[in-house]
Amino acid sequence: MPEADRLINGLLLGRVSELHAWMSPSLKTVVRPPELAATGERLRTRYGQPIGILEEKVHKEGDLTWYSGLVVYARGKAGAPDRKVRLVLFQFAITPDRALDRLLVREHLAFEQIAGPARRYSTVTRLHFVSTGEWTIVHGGPRRMTNYHHNHRAQRFAYDMVVMKSGRSKPVGGSGNKASYCYGYPVLAPASGTVIRAVNNVAENGPGPPARAAATASSSTTGSARRRRCGT
Repeated sequence: MPEADRLINGLLLGRVSELHAWMSPSLKTVVRPPELAATGERLRTRYGQPIGILEEKVHKEGDLTWYSGLVVYARGKAGAPDRKVRLVLFQFAITPDRALDRLLVREHLAFEQIAGPARRYSTVTRLHFVSTGEWTIVHGGPRRMTNYHHNHRAQRFAYDMVVMKSGRSKPVGGSGNKASYCYGYPVLAPASGTVIRAVNNVAENGPGPPARAAATASSSTTGSARRRRCGT
């Protein structure tokens, strides 16, 4: 997208007024010229020069055209022992009249590089709720007091959701999967993508023991699947 070049070069060259004038009225109220100038300065001093794009994607969402790109920045001379190469994520949205309406610029880190527990983060993927109807989150969020997963690195942002009726997730004395009020609800993909593999020969996981996977898919999965155990 030419808008990607415009944004990357504008921050590199300090064209703050031009970038701010390009923004939609709503974005102008959120991002001020001093913040743009500070972002450009951090990119130049900490990351150096943009030397290429590792990955990029463009898609439509409503009236907006979204761009996501991993831009390769390098600081220092090529071949020098102190040369550092880092990735910066540029994500923005363009209105039908080509105004800049959403903007996110941040360093891109692999999950294993993130020091935990993470207290501040921005979700890049636009997520949707995974089912229909009214659910209750019994564990979740960025704090230990509301999320017992918090100390487990691989499950730090996991959520436990149930369907509640009269303050309970199942009738008194109920046991097994079908007793849970959430049993039979659809389980929907939380983000757009393409299913690359599905497995349908795994028996339902019962409450208690560790669950076996019922489906394997890419990190961006679309469509719907039936979750085999409620409340986890």
